[in-house]
Amino acid sequence: MRSRFTVLPAIILTLSLIQISSFAQDNDLVSGIVFHDVNANGILDENEPGIADVIVSNQREAVKTDSKGRYSLPVSDRTLIFVSKPSAYDVPLDENNLPQFYYIHQPGGSPEGLDYEGIPVTGALPESVNFALIASEQKNQFNVIITGDPQPYTAEQVNYYLNDVVSEMFDYDADFYMALGDLVEDDLSLYGKLNDGVRHLEIPAYNVIGNHDMNLKAESDSFKAETFRRVFGPDYYSFNKGKVHFMVLNSIQYKGWNKKEDKNGRYSGGFDDKQLIWMANDLKFVPDDYLLVIITHIPILEGPMKKETIDKVFDTLKNRKHLLALAGHQHKIVNMNYDKEKHWTQPVQFHYLVVGAACGSWWSKVKDERGIPLAVAQDGTPNGFFVFNFKDNTYSFKFHPANHHPDFQMRISAPRGEISLDSLESEQIIVNVFAGNPDDEVTYQLDDRPPVRMNHQIMTDPLVVEFFNAYKDIDEWVKAQECSHIWTAKMPFDLQEGSHMIKISTTDMFNNEFTAYQIFNIK
Repeated sequence: MRSRFTVLPAIILTLSLIQISSFAQDNDLVSGIVFHDVNANGILDENEPGIADVIVSNQREAVKTDSKGRYSLPVSDRTLIFVSKPSAYDVPLDENNLPQFYYIHQPGGSPEGLDYEGIPVTGALPESVNFALIASEQKNQFNVIITGDPQPYTAEQVNYYLNDVVSEMFDYDADFYMALGDLVEDDLSLYGKLNDGVRHLEIPAYNVIGNHDMNLKAESDSFKAETFRRVFGPDYYSFNKGKVHFMVLNSIQYKGWNKKEDKNGRYSGGFDDKQLIWMANDLKFVPDDYLLVIITHIPILEGPMKKETIDKVFDTLKNRKHLLALAGHQHKIVNMNYDKEKHWTQPVQFHYLVVGAACGSWWSKVKDERGIPLAVAQDGTPNGFFVFNFKDNTYSFKFHPANHHPDFQMRISAPRGEISLDSLESEQIIVNVFAGNPDDEVTYQLDDRPPVRMNHQIMTDPLVVEFFNAYKDIDEWVKAQECSHIWTAKMPFDLQEGSHMIKISTTDMFNNEFTAYQIFNIK
């Protein structure tokens, strides 16, 4: 597959993509030009014009470039400056197809004592920090691959992710890929191997910081993302595609290394004041008719986050007309709407999707015929990823289960095998619709009887309980969790002995229809 994006050699990216004209001492402002890189060499050449009305940010303030593409922003001794990509342009990519849209100003580099390499000493602030943009097709319809929590512990598990999950992404014509945090399991040295594999998709690879992507030896929250920033750039940022504004947030608040007990510090879900200020400043420049996609690792939900934190975020979003939230972290799929119980009081529908985990309930030690471990999530869903289609300011999505047919969208957990005629009155029909929303219609049909509508129920999938009980080598603390996409019905008690066929039909929120069949026996 030939890349549709410009990939620049690492040395050019380092020296030229963000062009350094000369150095200015004791400068408390950064300035530069966002320009149309006509020849895609990353350098502001003569006759390459500046681009007006592009948003540039220091992760607090956000400003719009003037008619000649110029901007100016305050800086401190630890500032990350980035351009919020406009819809009509692409940003250059490095050799791993990681978007290059930022400049790190950190004259002192990262603090000592981190287990993994942080940001090197950047030196004095350049006199001009310029950002290259490459003209691209204006697309109001496009596809995006989104996955949650690859979370490999080892290089071997990176290979599991690449060959079980990423390998199936090649079947889709997507404009970019995004992983929603916990890219690895604390071992940040695995970033290189992970990125080297994902690059074969030959599309931009955006990444979100998760709680297992932190520098755990950091003394405070301020330095938790030093390695992530060195490899991927900003830990929160935004960009545009078509009529969609993607706002990627850092939802992790870290208490710092516990020196007294010499172990990881605690973390919680939330956002610091600087990030909340940036959100408001960034949104000032987003047209009202754009779809705003809020992307986090930890979901914006009570439990992971304090109510006052959620209220602050929702207050920032209260005037938006088109909203969607995406998250990872939970190792299960949740397809719901924010409502008054979840602190959203506006009349506009605000849909959220927790996309599950690419590693399921972490990679087990039980391997299939490919040599890849089984990876069932804690709600009973298979591991996999989502494919989103955005059209203007609307969207649809479909879950892709790894190592299954793409239309494998549900599992019949009961009835299975043989059941006793005497137990019919106590038997249930139980279906796990992997990406189901509570408003979806699910029906069952037994043999040639008419379809019967099933009831949505939040419960534990009995099949995942059996799975965890059968494979004791899975970490003991990994337990089945409540599933928000189960449908149930009472088994008819007038069935006769012998085999019976059950058909499950569902229509999702985008009017896609899926079916599943199962044969069971009554004795």
